[in-house]
Amino acid sequence: MPQFPKIFVLLAAAALLLASAAPPACPRSSTMQNYWEKRFQEMDQNGDGRVSLAEYIAFFGEGSPQRRRYVEYEFRKYDRNGDGFITHEEHFTPVTLRDEFRALDQDRDGRVSRSEFLDADIIFQPLDRNHDGFITLEEYLYGYRNPTSKR
Repeated sequence: MPQFPKIFVLLAAAALLLASAAPPACPRSSTMQNYWEKRFQEMDQNGDGRVSLAEYIAFFGEGSPQRRRYVEYEFRKYDRNGDGFITHEEHFTPVTLRDEFRALDQDRDGRVSRSEFLDADIIFQPLDRNHDGFITLEEYLYGYRNPTSKR
């Protein structure tokens, strides 16, 4: 088949798909939307439209000191502006690698020390590419975007 007809067929197919009323390929289903909405409302025990750390811990349970540390980290991932509350918008925004790094960096100095890191040296050491005892955002992003490369 000559090149022009192939391109024309592809463009026509794309136009038909865009013009149709079909939902996008990966829609956020109303069932999932309802689940996340209900979950937010259950966490927001006082109904003020935001979830505090105390409400978050009450919802997920405190458990052991290690479990509490993990729950606090999860809270910080969603509390993107660091005001001590998760808003409705923050709850529904997907978590990124930058959010994870920010949540690990408890003292907000732009680097994660061993004491701030949640996992053992088995993960920390390879991420610390320059072996200075800290993980920077660049090292964190590199490590998780290039998992099979030699760190």
